[in-house]
Amino acid sequence: MLAQRLSTKVLMYNEEANPDGSPVNNLWQLTTPDWTGRVIMVDPLQRGDYLDLMTEIVLRADEMATAYEAEFGRPITLDEGVENAGQQFIVDLFENDLILVSSTDDVNAAIGLKGQDNPPVGFTSYSDRRDNEDEGWALQVANDVVPANGIIFPAVLAVSTTATHPAAA
Repeated sequence: MLAQRLSTKVLMYNEEANPDGSPVNNLWQLTTPDWTGRVIMVDPLQRGDYLDLMTEIVLRADEMATAYEAEFGRPITLDEGVENAGQQFIVDLFENDLILVSSTDDVNAAIGLKGQDNPPVGFTSYSDRRDNEDEGWALQVANDVVPANGIIFPAVLAVSTTATHPAAA
């Protein structure tokens, strides 16, 4: 096994429409009426890396609770059956009409397309910024978001020692 590179799933925004920086500085803002139907991501049931993002949010429940209080000025109240602030964030995000799509290209085009007045934000791969010029996008990572703007994880390759040809390994 070889950790060939690091990959990310981070909150991105359109820097042309937001020249002064990210319109979001706390993940909980994504659950407010201002962002209803304006947050987009790949369906976590189609891509495991987005399920990993949701899992990490749940695992960081204490940080999510602190971020909630920082945003709204009061401790979080959990819905019945919800165990922690990370789970509550996911519930609230979906209830705020989170848009799920099948590919990062769909996310990137929705967020990054130039000429938009009020574009959505969303979770996608930081490395997709490399396509800004070719695709006419203005994607930028929201770096200063609490408790965090996303996740980073190793992309792992495996090389088989039993392949019949070296190129198939």
